[in-house]
Amino acid sequence: MAGATPQLIKELREMTGAGMLDCKNALNETEGNLEKAVQALRESGLGKAAKKAGNVAAEGVVAVKVNADNTIATMLELNAQTDFVAKNENFLNLTQEIITHAQANEIVDAENLVASTINGMAFPEFLNGKIATIGENLVARKLVSVTGTVVNAYVHTNGRVGVLLAATCDEAVKEKAATLLKSLAMHASAMKPTVISYKDLCPEFVDSENKAIVAEIIAENDELKRLGKPLKNIPDFVSRSQLTEVAIFKNCVIQIKGRCNE
Repeated sequence: MAGATPQLIKELREMTGAGMLDCKNALNETEGNLEKAVQALRESGLGKAAKKAGNVAAEGVVAVKVNADNTIATMLELNAQTDFVAKNENFLNLTQEIITHAQANEIVDAENLVASTINGMAFPEFLNGKIATIGENLVARKLVSVTGTVVNAYVHTNGRVGVLLAATCDEAVKEKAATLLKSLAMHASAMKPTVISYKDLCPEFVDSENKAIVAEIIAENDELKRLGKPLKNIPDFVSRSQLTEVAIFKNCVIQIKGRCNE
């Protein structure tokens, strides 16, 4: 694969906010792989800017719908070409019409949504009519649904991140469980976790994040040292998944040796 090209440099700068030369070097190091270039920037201490790469680029909104007894939650991502249209009342009403149709007909993915019939029309025909009215191309990009003893959902205030959660509980505490799931969904929409438990994190991801976090702190400490301010501690571990008995033992040995040499 080719290294840095003007187009790739432009894309990487837009994704990360990093400088042109940094982007060029990262792309050359990763042979033009944008995803790896983003991570390379993070690990070189430009993580705060590179984290912007996680933002969704497509215009549109995410909508959620939870049924009356909190047993089914559905989420739809509907895309438009511009942010202006994505905030239009007609567009927002359309998302609710589609998601209501999907939940009522037990449609659980975008493929089956496209194959469905809505208001007596094939879904593509229905959407084409809305495209003609709204004036932009529209795409029902994603549709997911969860079921459970109790479910709940939340859409972040930016309208671009949605979370569905399902759990099991006794009927007597279902209302409280639904409230708890709503709070957890709000937290997840802000923090964007990728797994339920730290035990589910793959070692490669943890190692990569460890390097990125350490690089960020080192970069910050360079500036703090220049200003004569207290430096931040560099952590030995960044995830509970790293706290194995062997790792903790090795860390204790290193600390003991360090104190003995003082």
